[in-house]
Amino acid sequence: MSTRVFVWLTGLAGLGLVVLVCVQAVRKDESGALVALALVGAALLAIPLLYQRLESLKVSAMAVELTLSKTIVELGAPKAAQLLERSGLTGMVESYEFVRRELANSEYENARIHLQDALVNQAASLSRTQKLDPKEVHRIFRDGSPLLRVLMLGLMEGDPSLADTSVVVSAIATSRTANEQYHGLVLAKHLWRNFSAGERAAVLSAADADPRIEHDPDRKTIVEELRATP
Repeated sequence: MSTRVFVWLTGLAGLGLVVLVCVQAVRKDESGALVALALVGAALLAIPLLYQRLESLKVSAMAVELTLSKTIVELGAPKAAQLLERSGLTGMVESYEFVRRELANSEYENARIHLQDALVNQAASLSRTQKLDPKEVHRIFRDGSPLLRVLMLGLMEGDPSLADTSVVVSAIATSRTANEQYHGLVLAKHLWRNFSAGERAAVLSAADADPRIEHDPDRKTIVEELRATP
């Protein structure tokens, strides 16, 4: 017997109990057993409604996840879309977007950043074990949404071979969000010892040009560490 059939049979049983209770109520039967049957019947009757709601949410989540994967494919990164979907990251991204919309007030900013950083860590873990195409990652970073840009920085943190100076400078100088800029600086730390003098100067110049960094302790600390690295 399928789950759907079982659920609806359970609902019919609940309906039967509710009908029975109604009949007995008409006959002036107000015993405790009748009240218990009414509660059981109502609970059984609610099961199909809850199941239908859960199925609807499941389908909606899958549809949204497929939409994100389609977006990534349209950005010119089909292999990355497949890998992100298979790893569950696209689903996590959509879950985050739901939470971000629900917690839009400024008082929840730290919570949103914490969740976004958790996504970045998941992306970094993925790229340590799976090989991605650098060109696809760069396309997503260049043309993707602010959240996708941060996610691509996470992939690069896990596998620095996916990154280059242009991405780091873009993440710092033309960041869509403060967290993107922060992870751009984190990525710079990963790559710093391999950068040439000219590349280091370009990164520091981008950082010095943005007054927001001076007022953010986390980003300011990273810039100072980069400047002090021999």
